[in-house]
Amino acid sequence: MKVNKVNQQVVVKQNNLLENVEEEANVIVANILAEIILRFEHDAFKLLTPGGYFITSGIIQKKKDAVKQGLENAGFHILEVNQMEDWISIIAQKPEEDR
Repeated sequence: MKVNKVNQQVVVKQNNLLENVEEEANVIVANILAEIILRFEHDAFKLLTPGGYFITSGIIQKKKDAVKQGLENAGFHILEVNQMEDWISIIAQKPEEDR
């Protein structure tokens, strides 16, 4: 962050998923296994501001549909699904109007 001169604008935290996190975020990024993403997609939805993005990666091809379904069930709109070799990334957005 310091090298890119954004350390005053960006906060990076290490945590046990979203445990004890209370502040809202515009973006949440998770590069972890699909099984882990599916454990906290509802928490991510609650913490994102309306219009916020949940960017996930580290998903293997055979888990793609389960993660998409989990994100949609949590209330997200799927914006993009990208694939690089065997790895999937999904960009989801919380609707502007919270449900």
